[in-house]
Amino acid sequence: MVLVTDLVAPGSIAPLKKRVSKIVFGTLFLHITDDPYGVLDTAWGLGINTYDCAAIYGQGKCETVLGCWLKDRGYQDEAVVITKGGCAGQSDLWAPRLDSQSIIKDLEDSRARLGLSVVDIYMLHRDDKEIDVGVIVDGMTKLVTEGMIRSWAVSNWSVERIAAACRYASDTGSVPPSCSSIQAALTRPQHEVWPGTTYMTPGDMRWYAENDMPVLAWECLAKGFLAGRWDRVVETFKEGRTTRPVKLTDSTADEWRTWKLHSAYLTSENIQKYERSKLLAEKLGCTSAVVGLAWVLSQPCNSFAIIGTTKSEHIREITQAATIHLTPEQCAWLEGGAQTNDATTG
Repeated sequence: MVLVTDLVAPGSIAPLKKRVSKIVFGTLFLHITDDPYGVLDTAWGLGINTYDCAAIYGQGKCETVLGCWLKDRGYQDEAVVITKGGCAGQSDLWAPRLDSQSIIKDLEDSRARLGLSVVDIYMLHRDDKEIDVGVIVDGMTKLVTEGMIRSWAVSNWSVERIAAACRYASDTGSVPPSCSSIQAALTRPQHEVWPGTTYMTPGDMRWYAENDMPVLAWECLAKGFLAGRWDRVVETFKEGRTTRPVKLTDSTADEWRTWKLHSAYLTSENIQKYERSKLLAEKLGCTSAVVGLAWVLSQPCNSFAIIGTTKSEHIREITQAATIHLTPEQCAWLEGGAQTNDATTG
């Protein structure tokens, strides 16, 4: 069976032997999708064979939906499944839980929900800098050698901690992290979006490129900002009105999330980047969302874009990003408005 079409060309993440689609299907909203099988079928048909999950997504329901679909379609051996653990839920502000007992329990529960004996990439969803990195590497190496996972990786770790993990693994013959998942988008937040998360800086990008560490970028469109879903909010921001801070409680969770997103992404600089993405999209005959994803996939590092959606038409739109490679001049223009000869040409 041919898994990956020419539309979504594959990439690679060592040591996996499977091809990894450059666009990764994010399962965060899968449990509230009206027709999850239809959306997953559309993504698969367009060449998306890689799925990003987490134990805390939908309190495990997202993994269950994906696992049932993989079994029903017979794709368990051919799909690339990434899932994450070692992280508490909302009530504990997603605090890290990196003791071996918690990690193993999260992994065993995820494997059961996904219906998989082996997970392709198992990510630690948060970092706990109070724990020596060698202890973490040793624990994850054991999971690989015992055959529970094919590789391990990190999410929301600093490049300094990743570098330390890689050095320890090299010095001791242990298994290093295979990739890193971090918030990365044309519209860079002015502070961490969610508690315990990290976001890409220019310095981080250089490190990832120089060290050949694959990046799985999340919130590539700044939760719809680059897709045009924030236009009304942008106008109020221009008028000097901003979202007031909200304290997180069970009853204010949605309002709190909105405030966190707006306070992180709504800056004059990001609005200018969004306006330039629309101009380039017009030249290229696509949407600003496609340009935003193309920016992620056109970076000098080995980058993959995680995209979550509940609608098949959105999947069809965003896969265009895998067919567009922006030039360094176009990326520079999007980032800072630098005047170049071909910045807005196809």
